[in-house]
Amino acid sequence: MANDSTSIESNSELQKISQVIGSGFNGSWEEKWQQGLTPWDLGKATPIIEHLHQAGALPNGRTLIPGCGRGYDVVAIACPERFVVGLDISDSAIKKAKESSSSSWNASHFIFLKADFFTWNPTELFDLIIDYTFFCAIEPDMRPAWASRMQQLLKPDGELLTLMFPISDHTGGPPYKVSIADYEKVLHPMRFKAVSIVDNEMAIGSRKGREKLGRPKRAYEARSEEFRISDWVCGWMGLCVPSGRISGGVCGLLSGRSLTWAKNLGVSTTQLRMSNNGSSIESNPKVQKLNQIIGSDSAGGWEKSWQQGHTPWDLGKPTPIIQHLHQTGTLPSGKTLVPGCGCGYDVVTIACPERFVVGLDISDSAIKKAKELSSSLWNANHFTFLKEDFFTWNPTELFDLIFDYTFFCAIEPDMRSVWAKRMRHLLKPDGELLTLMFPISDHAGGPPYKVSVADYEEVLHPMGFKAVSIVDNKMAIGPRKGREKLGRWKRTPSKSLL
Repeated sequence: MANDSTSIESNSELQKISQVIGSGFNGSWEEKWQQGLTPWDLGKATPIIEHLHQAGALPNGRTLIPGCGRGYDVVAIACPERFVVGLDISDSAIKKAKESSSSSWNASHFIFLKADFFTWNPTELFDLIIDYTFFCAIEPDMRPAWASRMQQLLKPDGELLTLMFPISDHTGGPPYKVSIADYEKVLHPMRFKAVSIVDNEMAIGSRKGREKLGRPKRAYEARSEEFRISDWVCGWMGLCVPSGRISGGVCGLLSGRSLTWAKNLGVSTTQLRMSNNGSSIESNPKVQKLNQIIGSDSAGGWEKSWQQGHTPWDLGKPTPIIQHLHQTGTLPSGKTLVPGCGCGYDVVTIACPERFVVGLDISDSAIKKAKELSSSLWNANHFTFLKEDFFTWNPTELFDLIFDYTFFCAIEPDMRSVWAKRMRHLLKPDGELLTLMFPISDHAGGPPYKVSVADYEEVLHPMGFKAVSIVDNKMAIGPRKGREKLGRWKRTPSKSLL
């Protein structure tokens, strides 16, 4: 963002940077640095950040500055009492930061790392994170993931310092417009509460009046005994998915390590809150028992449920419609992904010489069970099971087919666009996304949250997906009949995503 800009829409350099961003994703940021197209670079430390440091008004301890660029703020606040990590996804930015700071007096008190904020796994949490023009640089539908990532990276008593810009009504981006309400919308579910929000009186030039300084801290208020799993799951697993956005079924497949990126979660063939015979979600005794296990051990309850064999979402057999599609030769060949594979019934069923299938799950016990059940099968060379985090996992190849069943209904509706983005990133341009849509109903609340064809279209169309077919699932189990549809989606490469 230009330090002398008078209008976000009319600034020529910002217009050019938007054009560069439109040409790619992560790589486009590197391209801007290589071209010297960095209008957000002030060429010096941010005045208010430098002032807070000099006034002793910043917390000491381990500090993170994501999107650090040349690292002016990193160097400005680093001191014996505060070790600062500057993070940027651009290799050129990190190189410039290192070159310009190598001889600084405080060089032993900071470090620059080339890493992706959404997937990076540091060895320690932070006492302070400073965000300036990072929130406004990511697309608005990624903001819940941003907030979740902040919750994951901060110590329980840590502070998030947000310099909110641009507070305006302009359209498009980056930078995308922001408001206090935008921050509150994604931070409150992560139990962040603002200690203070004030105008930035030290804002530069035309930014005056459009910039506020927010200082949120994590709040740990007393909880009702009838809390939801989603209220605390992020706390014990360090998830980057906002609290209140994950179903029990999703959580059951996520024990063992943290999730990062925001985007899609793997689920088992059926959701946590559904019994293996499709009976009532609320009254199922197996689900009630599972909730007791989870409630007694918030640090490992879901893994314990796998260890004890208490997995009511596990059908104990492949999904009938998937087995039928394979047997009738109507599934695409090629590399296939089944996220949240659980014991791997669907993986094993569709794996063949023409189709190599990857079963992904974040639960170590689930993956061990899948391997034990399938190790001696005739088609064992045509599938693999991986214990990985779906949000951070970086496969070496993209997929020809991805099968998703009851995951879409497990996350809150405002996370569905992130689900769609993750699907797009993992599929080949001509790949197919197979969605078994459930529950198609008018019930309130969730999970599972009600779904409709329109709900899928709303998030998949912007990602360049179009439905090849959407039909009733005539092979749905028990009471799911009439509430389940099979959607087959293909990408349209020519579709602009920005």
